[in-house]
Amino acid sequence: MDKCKIGVRRLTAVNLIAKCLYVETQLQQNSHVFPAPRPSLAELATARTTLVSALTIASDGGKRLTRLKNDAMVYLRDLLTMEAHYVDSVALGNVDILAKSGYETRRGNTTLGKLTAPTGMRTAFTGKSGEMRLRWNRRHGATAYYVVATRGDVNHPDAKWFHLGTTTRASLTAIKLQTGCFHAFAVMAIGAAGITARSQPAITIVG
Repeated sequence: MDKCKIGVRRLTAVNLIAKCLYVETQLQQNSHVFPAPRPSLAELATARTTLVSALTIASDGGKRLTRLKNDAMVYLRDLLTMEAHYVDSVALGNVDILAKSGYETRRGNTTLGKLTAPTGMRTAFTGKSGEMRLRWNRRHGATAYYVVATRGDVNHPDAKWFHLGTTTRASLTAIKLQTGCFHAFAVMAIGAAGITARSQPAITIVG
């Protein structure tokens, strides 16, 4: 099955920014084809502008500033990788749809099995206010995990899930959480076949 050619691993910071801007533009212009990008176009734009700022600051030199730039590059690569999987899940091998996404097309002749949502989401206190350590079971075939949370009643129809981070590991430390209220934490697996539904949430009060 034909899929997106992600092609972000070896891009320089400048080329990564340009790639992201092009993908954003194409997805926005073809929103009737890609109605619900994951991550959202706003998330892509925020990560892109963060990298632009980090790149400018890093030009002044210093290991810490260079590390900030590198971290911003890794994060933007992760988002573009996840966005490519979303495009694949919409296109289902249709070359005409893939061509509207801003990604190049990678030819394939095999159909990959669909991932199922991760299991075993669990939480632990880190000892720091507003922080929680999240862990879940690895899912075979996953290349990354997209971690989300919501506050209050997870079953409420207006519950809003927000992005905590994207990681290649089966764990994440969530920071700057609102203390003294219930949070529900969940994760989605990302693989060649697309993005899974959310896992069953782990619910706890953040201290």
